[in-house]
Amino acid sequence: MTPHRQVYIYLLLVSLILGFLSPIHVYPVQGSDALYYQSGDSAEFLDANTGQKNTYIAAPQGVGIDILSINQKGSLSLVTRVVSQGQPFSAAYVMDNNTRVLVVAAGQYLESYSLEDPRHPVRTRVIELPGYYFYHVSRVASAPDQVVVSSTRGVEVRLVHDFSLLATISREPSWASSWGTYNNIAVVTQTKALRAQGNGVNTTWRDMSKTTFMTVPYATSQFGYYPVSNGIIRMNEEGVIKTYTPRTHQGYAVTGSPDTNFVYLVNGWGVITLNKDLGYVRSRALSGSGMWAAGIQRVSVGGTPYLVVFNGKGIRTLDESLNIRSTWVAPEVTFVKERTMSSVSLASGVQITGTGLYPGDDAIVRVDGVTQGQGVVSDIGTLSLFLPGVKGKLIEVTCPRTKFSYQTTFR
Repeated sequence: MTPHRQVYIYLLLVSLILGFLSPIHVYPVQGSDALYYQSGDSAEFLDANTGQKNTYIAAPQGVGIDILSINQKGSLSLVTRVVSQGQPFSAAYVMDNNTRVLVVAAGQYLESYSLEDPRHPVRTRVIELPGYYFYHVSRVASAPDQVVVSSTRGVEVRLVHDFSLLATISREPSWASSWGTYNNIAVVTQTKALRAQGNGVNTTWRDMSKTTFMTVPYATSQFGYYPVSNGIIRMNEEGVIKTYTPRTHQGYAVTGSPDTNFVYLVNGWGVITLNKDLGYVRSRALSGSGMWAAGIQRVSVGGTPYLVVFNGKGIRTLDESLNIRSTWVAPEVTFVKERTMSSVSLASGVQITGTGLYPGDDAIVRVDGVTQGQGVVSDIGTLSLFLPGVKGKLIEVTCPRTKFSYQTTFR
């Protein structure tokens, strides 16, 4: 087990023991470090600029969210990077008034980003609720404008448009949940593997308090599949369970699709294909420095299915025979999340610097109310502008997508 993963598991267990009273702090807020991927979501939608449909992966990496495209050969390429206001753990592609939106569970915050232009996500909404720490968000199969959210306050269904509460599924602190067809929901709580209906009634559960770790489940119309400390369990609506225990024991996440007869389990070591009766089919090790298979998604690109494995310091794509098709390795970057802007007077002008801004945002410069030009925020959220000959004048720098402006005057 990698040291990074050991720290992650230890902190999660401490949070479980304390009854989710304290948030999990896994990632550096600022400084230089390799990004770390453990979950994500995928969707196919139109790029308004090119007029083409593309499949996009949203991958939270601790300090932000990477948006990547995946082509028909299974290769990944970075589209853009967004710096989150919080500490993002999970993301889900959903809809809001016919517009594609990305909702992010980011610790203290629940965020949404408009993706009319996938290369320039625009944050449209952020909420912070007393006593809430948001761990996981997933789409509602029967309602594309809703999300199911797991947090320290339980499992709730919320409307994407304004994050208003629609229903409460469970009030027990929850790490993750999955909404399947026919409104069947698989939920991982502090002590239970839970099956529920969308209205929060007719629940079936099994006591899992003796397990040491549970993460992201998967729901079908008949079963809930739950990754647990001894592998994976399948539970029907009567609470009857079946278990599969791999050699490495630990299960982290499981996924599948209504159009396949298989489910896919990641267990740190790699990925395991099982039939839906939990019979072993095949497996693939995904070793490498800093690699630890913790999350998985099944995607379709032009009708070709791929598995996307969120593998610690990288992301791997595999075909359904578990042949590796591509590997994306996270670059080492420096993020400064605190939103600041400052200026320094130099002999020939004024130097403006900023941090914590939206990557790719415009920085519009006005001098005495007249627009003089603009700069561009870097892909790690920083800004650096030199403005000559502006002393004694009112300088204003506005970043519209960040919704942040700064004024200064030097005599």
